[in-house]
Parts: sequence; structure tokens; C-alpha cells
Amino acid sequence: MEEGFDALLLILPSVANARHGQALRIRLLIEEKLAWFALPLNRIDLALTHARRAMKLAVRAFRESAGVKGYLLHYGKSALVASICLQKMHRPEDSFAFIGAADEACIAAGQLPGSEHLRQRGASFIHMGSLYDDLAKRAFTKAPKRMRRKNEAEHPVDLAMNGLRQQSFLSPAWGWEKSLELVEDVKATYGERSMQYGVAAKFAALVGLKLATKEATESALTLLDATSHAASHGISNILSITPDLKLSPQDRDLWLRFAMNETPLPPRT
Repeated sequence: MEEGFDALLLILPSVANARHGQALRIRLLIEEKLAWFALPLNRIDLALTHARRAMKLAVRAFRESAGVKGYLLHYGKSALVASICLQKMHRPEDSFAFIGAADEACIAAGQLPGSEHLRQRGASFIHMGSLYDDLAKRAFTKAPKRMRRKNEAEHPVDLAMNGLRQQSFLSPAWGWEKSLELVEDVKATYGERSMQYGVAAKFAALVGLKLATKEATESALTLLDATSHAASHGISNILSITPDLKLSPQDRDLWLRFAMNETPLPPRT
């Protein structure tokens, strides 16, 4: 992933002054890919910078092309990357402007906004606190339905990853066993080394830590240890310190909403 990011950076100067036609389109695609590559590398500031550049380039390319609607979709994709960045920077309120821009771009291109728009809206509500949980649940209820409607996915695992996974955190007593079942389903479908498995396992751990029974906490810590790099100080994931903080249920909820977006600890070197 890092090699791909660095390779794209080397290409960028050759089209940095692109103004027209194909060169402008290439610059747009490079900025868009750089934003996507920077996210999993946890270069969040860079990802936001490249996403915003891609949005501006998409607008210019749209005008240069006399209204080719495909550039509106590129604009929307980059706006959603910017939204993710703002969530990771603990600025969920600011993410809604970008989600709304992505919605408008899709509609202007003649398309219904996809499930990712709903998923990000729900995620932003989660990060804003429990007062917004009803709005988050509404978004996560709609997301898998939108996936089906737009033929984005049909597999039950993919649908659950975009709805049930997040709703389990909002209602841990209801969702704890369901989140563990989803982890096993994702493992069987995508494999234990897949990104999907890591995401499902992390969310199941969040649910267990929020539920906070002895069994759920132990299972959550086991999931975190199994899916996180070992760090030199012995903590595999920032979430692993949750039981030691001795928080009240209300403070634990606030902490988990904050920590779910924190950068993973680096691997031992």
C-alpha cells in the first residue's frame, strides 16, 4: 500500500500543471487514488488534502468537458473520502457538508446516492454522541436496503457489514451475539487475513467492551489481540486499555465512540 502511494506521488509532478483534457483527467484520478491510499496508511491530513484537490479538479474537468456527468461521480467519491477523514479527525459535524455534496453530485449525475452515503451519515451521528443514536439507527437501517436497490451487494455478510455491525454497537445487549456471529461469517466468506474480518472483529470488540460483562470484555480483548499488531509497550490496540480505565457506563460509551476512530498503534520494530 505504501509503495503504491509513493509511486503515485512520483507521477504527480508530471501532471501538476494540467489544465485541459486528458491531462486534467489523469491528474484528477491520481489525486483521487492518493486520497484512498493515504487513508489506510493513517495519513489522514494528506488524505483530506488530496480528496479536496480531487474535488476541485472534478469540477474543472466537468466544466472543461461541457458537462460529462462521470466527473460528478468522481467529485462525489472524493467528497466521501473527505468525510471519512473528518470523522477520523474527530470532526463529525463537519463531515455532513461533504456527505451532502456527494449526495448532490450523484443526484445531478442522475443516480441515487449509494449505501456509503448512508453509512457515513450514520457513522458521523455515532461519533457525535448518544443523543444522535436514533438518527444513526435510521441511516444504518436504510444502508443495506440501498445496497440491494443499487445492486451494490446481495450477500448477507456484505449487507450486515453495512447495517447490523454498527447497530450492534448502538444496542449491545441486543447486538453482542449477533456481532460475534458476523465475525465468524466474515471469516468464512473473506478469510481471517481480510480487511473485512479486521473491521468486523474490531466492531465486535467495541460491542463487547460497551456491554462490559466479564465474558464480553474477555472476548473483546481476545479479538483485539488477535487482529492488532503487538506494540513494544504491550498494548495491542488503544481499545485494550478500556477495562483498566474503570469508567462509568456513560463515560465508557463516550470513550469508545472516541477511540473507535483513533489511529492503530504501530507494529513492534
